[in-house]
Amino acid sequence: MSVVPAETDGNAARLEALDPNNLLFTDTFHCCARVGNHRLLCGRKEQDLPWAWSVGPHRCGCVSSYVLIVVTYGLFLGVVAVRMHVAVVAGGALGCLGLLSVFSSVACADPGIVYRRAAAARTTDDGEPYFNRCEICDVDRPKGARHCYDCGVCVMDLDHHCPLIGKCVGAKTIDRFQLTLIAVTVNLALVSILSIAMILGGG
Repeated sequence: MSVVPAETDGNAARLEALDPNNLLFTDTFHCCARVGNHRLLCGRKEQDLPWAWSVGPHRCGCVSSYVLIVVTYGLFLGVVAVRMHVAVVAGGALGCLGLLSVFSSVACADPGIVYRRAAAARTTDDGEPYFNRCEICDVDRPKGARHCYDCGVCVMDLDHHCPLIGKCVGAKTIDRFQLTLIAVTVNLALVSILSIAMILGGG
């Protein structure tokens, strides 16, 4: 698809505020570039982990989640696991690393941001236009995309905005988000069961 220039001079200032690094137009490598309220820490637009890393606007919530995971596992490993078998220590360390990995795969990935391009003349199976216009982002977006006011961008198949990961959950990250929920549940259950077992066993 061809690139769309800024339509009018009146729009230029608003588009500059939304996209000061011209990231929505270009496909070059960026470091700490802002798109909407997101930050592309490094990489090119529409690339995925591990080639591109980005963070959302609620970075405090994301950092708090990391701290909660590390502190919880630190207490578990330092207080509970060391009083049990060495396999519990090894398993706890692997569980912590695994949980951090799946959480990072959501918190540091592009959720499916819709970048500014020319809309091709496409229609859906029922003959409806494939694209509609977001007047806030000034983009032609597929009909499955919605605007997130927190992130300041349109996201494909936007599920919800999650402050705990600092950004939206969309088409590119919904599966990873669900995997993260499963990982949190399993890890929490195991840590709780082992901690209760140690307490009841008089450890």
